[in-house]
Amino acid sequence: MRRLFFLTALFLAACAPVQVAVPPETATPIAVVPPTFAPPTVAPTSPPAATATAELTNASYIDLDNDGKTVVYDFTEHLCEARWTNNTDPKGLPCPGDLNNIGKGYIGLLSGSDIGLDAGLPMLLAFPAYDNVYGLFGRYPKFTVGANDEFRVSLACRSNSKCFISFAIGYYDSNGKYQEPFPTEYYRPDVEPPLTYVWPLGSLAGQTVEFSLAIRAEDFPAEAWALLIQPRILR
Repeated sequence: MRRLFFLTALFLAACAPVQVAVPPETATPIAVVPPTFAPPTVAPTSPPAATATAELTNASYIDLDNDGKTVVYDFTEHLCEARWTNNTDPKGLPCPGDLNNIGKGYIGLLSGSDIGLDAGLPMLLAFPAYDNVYGLFGRYPKFTVGANDEFRVSLACRSNSKCFISFAIGYYDSNGKYQEPFPTEYYRPDVEPPLTYVWPLGSLAGQTVEFSLAIRAEDFPAEAWALLIQPRILR
């Protein structure tokens, strides 16, 4: 079913003359604010957000096992060290964001209890710009890639959210040029359960890059509350 859906998404993308938004190649640093991952208690006014009621979303498909490897970079732990942008606002987005002001996008942390996981597990909660034209991009500090490094993440939507999102990991090279060489993954909860994706990073071994997480709303922009569960680099 996932393969059929993914092929359909690719076919539709090929037929539509839509230019995929990418993050800017230059950025002005913004102030770093330590994030928290307590479930939001204030609902956004526009658009209406999904409720914060915990609801199990096939957590058995979310692989949190590191297979004996070591986490060398945790993207949730360093969330607000990244510069988050919707590609149009030169000032960047606040981190963590304000749930009462999400028109330009939102980034923050959410407790794992939102989808039936351990409450102490922080997940990255991302909401692309509400006009559904631009994605949400997080440019992280420099990182030197090892030969056997790999990036892992599980994709899901916030409980009770009918989202259709795409996710990609890109990077800025030593010249500041943005690259997005890894496959884009599409996710929609009514089509498939949460799944874990693995990208080997060996092609970047020895390079010092700035990784970028890209989340785009493919449909249902008012409900595009994406969850990135344990985005991390293993070695």
